[in-house]
Amino acid sequence: MQQLSLTRRSFLAGLVAAVFLLAGANPASAKGKTFLTVEEALALAFPECRIERPNIYLTKKQEKAARKLAKCEITHKIVRPYHAYKEGRRIGTAYFDTHRVRTMKET
Repeated sequence: MQQLSLTRRSFLAGLVAAVFLLAGANPASAKGKTFLTVEEALALAFPECRIERPNIYLTKKQEKAARKLAKCEITHKIVRPYHAYKEGRRIGTAYFDTHRVRTMKET
């Protein structure tokens, strides 16, 4: 598992904020609404790209590193990133995290 650089983390955080802004939503008032589907978010982040979604199986070392970074237990040892390709080159990777907030799922 590759560790994200601060620049990439900042970009991803900005992308999430942009998705909420483009959807005209305040994250605090989302209340179970769907603003973008996974496909719509990927199309926004990676226009005119081919998306692949491989299975990546974490090694024990990668699992340990992920647990340390996440500061919680890792329940799945399979990672399914979305790789975006344009003109035969991978130009980016996206991950979606789904978890429970109070009683509802949030992605």
